[in-house]
Parts: sequence; structure tokens; C-alpha cells
Amino acid sequence: MKLPPTSNDAFNVVAIGAWNPSIFSPEWAKEHLADDKDREVIMAIPMPMGNLPPRLTVDGVNLYPSSVALAVDCVEYNDVSIEACGAKINKIAELLPHTPINAVGVNFRFWGDLDDSEVLADLFTFSDAGRIKTQFVTSGALIKRAFRLSDSTILNLSIDTFSEHLLVEFNFHSDVRRMADFAAKTSAERIRSTRDQARAFLLDVYDIEIGT
Repeated sequence: MKLPPTSNDAFNVVAIGAWNPSIFSPEWAKEHLADDKDREVIMAIPMPMGNLPPRLTVDGVNLYPSSVALAVDCVEYNDVSIEACGAKINKIAELLPHTPINAVGVNFRFWGDLDDSEVLADLFTFSDAGRIKTQFVTSGALIKRAFRLSDSTILNLSIDTFSEHLLVEFNFHSDVRRMADFAAKTSAERIRSTRDQARAFLLDVYDIEIGT
């Protein structure tokens, strides 16, 4: 089966730590992070305030700073954006080297209509299906698994079927204690590598190809 290409919210990086969100003002971002100093840095405040972090947009990269995490994604998801995200994260790590940090996750999600697929049909054929009474009609199923990779990264994989749709989420989780390690785990090369690893996993294991 073939899933459509991913969209702008299909990729993000989340760094867990003790961040100071007040640092991330539009003026600071423009001075220290922007490639073009003449381009406006946009800040969007969610309403109601306090429920979600603000969003700063710099050169097509979105930053969501809070006291417990910094999330990064991009306005348009492509190789150029991945390069930009990696560069911005590297610069933040360089500028804020003493920020306490605990973990980082590089996340990808893929979705599309659920076609007829023997591989996925077998995956979601649970051993207790025959014992569930007929009035309980299955409307969705969620499978979560965790894998330990050779570089001490944990891959958390989630496969969710709802109605006639499929959602697959990859979370490449790493424990980090230094900003230098954070930058290394989130370089553009590293992000592209994990994306390619996720796509290869889908193709090799479930015969799912990501469209172009």
C-alpha cells in the first residue's frame, strides 16, 4: 500500500529540559537566529493564553518554547526545512549551553487511507477477537511497541487505525544531558537519517511506501 507524502505537521523535535521561555522573544530570535535580519520574526500567542506555548516563526522554522520543553517544526516539510531546523537547533544549543536538558525526541508521523493489506490485516487480527461479543463493534485499534537501537536511542512506534484510516508515529527518543549531545542528536543529517530509517521500516515490515 502507498501512503501520501507527509504534510507540515508530520515532523517535529521536542527537547525536554528546564528552558527559560522569556529568552525566546521576537527581538532575540531576530538578532541571534534569523538568517535575514530584515525579515520579520512572527510570534503567535495561543488563546486562551497559558494553555499552549507561543509560536515563533524564523526563516520558516517554528519554535514553541515553554518552561519544560522546546518544540521545533517547520512551516513546510521538505529537505530544505530539515536543514533549517537542524541549523536553528544547533545555534540555540550554542547560545544556551548551560540550559539543563534531559531528553530529546525526533518525531515523524505518516497517515493515509487504509487500503486492503494482508500485512496490516494480520497485524490487527488479535487473538481475543473470537471471544468478543458481536455487540462490541471495533471502530479502531492502537498498537504500541518500543525498540532499542544501537546508538542508545529508543524507537517508540505507534500504529493506529480509526475508521478507514491509518496513522503511524515514530518517536526516536534519546536521553541527553549536555546541549552538545542535543545538537548532535538533532543535526540535519541526523534528522534525515531517522526519517529514512522510519520510511525503510514501513516499507520492509509493512509494505507501506511513502508517496512523492
